[in-house]
Amino acid sequence: MLCFSVLNRTENVILGQPVTSRYLAWYLILITNLRMPDDKENTMSTLLACPKNKGNTFDVCSYVADNSGVELLAISQNRVNDLKDYTSIVLCSGVQGGKVQKGLLRWLNSIQRTSIDENAKIYLFLTWFGIGQSDKSAVNEVKNTLEEKKMSLENDYMTCYGGKGIIRFSHPNKEDFETVLNWVNSLSQ
Repeated sequence: MLCFSVLNRTENVILGQPVTSRYLAWYLILITNLRMPDDKENTMSTLLACPKNKGNTFDVCSYVADNSGVELLAISQNRVNDLKDYTSIVLCSGVQGGKVQKGLLRWLNSIQRTSIDENAKIYLFLTWFGIGQSDKSAVNEVKNTLEEKKMSLENDYMTCYGGKGIIRFSHPNKEDFETVLNWVNSLSQ
């Protein structure tokens, strides 16, 4: 682990010792050229991929991204082709009629297997009404899409209620947000 002392600019002091301008210049060149090791095994980079930049699913994902170190991608606004920097990818969608949002499927179909780190794990987060087995149908839809591309979906997926009108009207709520945040944080442990 590298440690640096803070340079006191007004007194030209490094490690408590006065320095000449020449020494200061060399020190600055040295610290500017030093890089932290690229240690991908010890850093967990997670991406939340959400089909839209509005709605219940996006609200939960925004909360998670704002309260953790994960990145949020609104697929409708951006297209990420190289996903090799991510060791965990959480696909996020609302469930409608037992299906995930079409934007998520289009995005999945545009991804090449070689654009994802070979050790990356893919998870699924769904907001749904909580009626019947529609969440399981949506999971199977994503699982089948990924398998066609020689990728796999982890069995550990998360759901939370998201409603409109009178069905699950108060969801997602703060408790739902915290539950999903804790789940996403647990993926990097």
